[in-house]
Amino acid sequence: MIWNLIKKEFLLFIRNPHQLIILLGMPTVLIAILGFALADVLDGNKEAIRAKAVLIQYGNEQEDLEKILSDIEKMNLPEEPKRALKESASQMLPVKLLVEDVFSNQEVKKFVDFQTAKPSELEKIKKDQEVSAIILIPEHFSYQFLRKVLFQEDRNAKISLLTNEGKEMSSEVVEDILQKFQEQYALFTVLSREGISLKNEELTSSLKGKAENVRAMNTIDSITYYTVGMSVMFVLYIATTIAAFSFRERETNVFGRMVVANVSGYTYVLGIFCSGVILAYLQLLIVFGVSAVLFHVKFPNLLPFLLATLFLTFAVGGLTALLSAFNHRFNSTTVSSLFMSVFISGLAFLGGSFTPVGNLSDWIQAIGEWTPNGAGLHSYLKLLQGYPISDSISDLRILLLEGIGMFAFAAFIFPKRST
Repeated sequence: MIWNLIKKEFLLFIRNPHQLIILLGMPTVLIAILGFALADVLDGNKEAIRAKAVLIQYGNEQEDLEKILSDIEKMNLPEEPKRALKESASQMLPVKLLVEDVFSNQEVKKFVDFQTAKPSELEKIKKDQEVSAIILIPEHFSYQFLRKVLFQEDRNAKISLLTNEGKEMSSEVVEDILQKFQEQYALFTVLSREGISLKNEELTSSLKGKAENVRAMNTIDSITYYTVGMSVMFVLYIATTIAAFSFRERETNVFGRMVVANVSGYTYVLGIFCSGVILAYLQLLIVFGVSAVLFHVKFPNLLPFLLATLFLTFAVGGLTALLSAFNHRFNSTTVSSLFMSVFISGLAFLGGSFTPVGNLSDWIQAIGEWTPNGAGLHSYLKLLQGYPISDSISDLRILLLEGIGMFAFAAFIFPKRST
C-alpha cells in the first residue's frame, strides 16, 4: 500500500509539468543569476584560507613552573625521581610549546598569523573583524595542567577559544590546530611517563601534515555557494507541493475512497512521508547533477554527499507529512500556502541560502543552524570543502531529529477516520 501511495505522488508530479519546471528549472536559473551577480561579494577572499589568531595569557607560566618545582622539591621522594619530575615539568610547559613550537612552526606560519596580547586588550581585539580566533589562557593554567599531567590529579585546566562567526573557515583552522596539539601533547605525556624521551620538534612534527591538509581544503566560490543555497531552499517546495496534492485528494474524494478501502491514517501519513523523502532526493540529485555539468560544482566524494542528502530529505519528508496533516486537520490549504509564500523565504534567509549567516548576528546564525535548509547547507559546504562526513554529524543529527519529530507530530494530529 505504501508503494501505491508513493507511485500516486509520482504520477501527480508527471501530470503537473509546471511544478517540475519550478522545482527543477528555477533553482538552476537562480544559481546562475546569483552566482555571477554576487561573485565579487563572496569570492573576495577566494585565493587562500588565512587565519589571524591572538593568544592572551592571564597568568605567568614561569611563575607556575617555579611553583610546581617547589611542590616537587617538598615531596617525600628520592632525589632521582625528583630530578626526573622537574625535567618533565620544564619540558612540558603547554603555553610555551603552543607559542614557540606550534604557532612558530614554519608550516603553520604559512596560513596562520599569530600574535600574543595583554588581557587589557581583549575588548579591543574582540572588535577587530580581522581576528579569526582568540585563545584565552586562564591564570595558573600551566600549574593546574602540570599537576594534572604529572600527578594525575583532578584539576580544572581548560583553554577558552573565542571564534569570529564571520570567519568560520579560518577560525576552524585554529580550532583544528589546537585539537591536533592536544592529541600530540597527550601522546607526549604518555610516552614521557613510560620513560621515552621526545624532543619538542617531534611533538609538533605532525602539524606539517595538518598544515598541508588545511591548505588543500577547497574554497567556496559564489557559484558553489548558491548551488547549495538554492538547492536546500527549493527542496522545501516539495513539501508544500505534496501537501497541496494531498488536500486536493480530499476535495476530489480520492482520500475518501482510500478510507473506504481500509487505509489507516497512519499508513497515509507514512506514504506522504516516504513520497516526500524520495521526491526530494530525486530533486536534489537532478539539481546537483545539472550544476555539475553546467557550473562544474562537484563533491569530492560521492558517498558522503548521498548520505547527507538522505538526512536532508528525511527532514523534508517529515515536513511534508506535517503540512499535509495540518491541511487535513483544518480542512484548508491555509497552512501549506502560508508556509510556501512566507515561511520558506524566511527559512532561506535564516539558513543562509541568500547570504552567509556568519556575516549577520549571532542569534540569526544560531536559529539558522536549526532549520532543515540551514543544517543541510552547512553539511553540504563542509563536504564541498573536503571535510569528512564526521565533521557534519551535528548537522545530520539535527536533520534526523527534525524528521522524526515532525513525522510523529503529523501522525498524532492527522484526523482519525471518524472525523
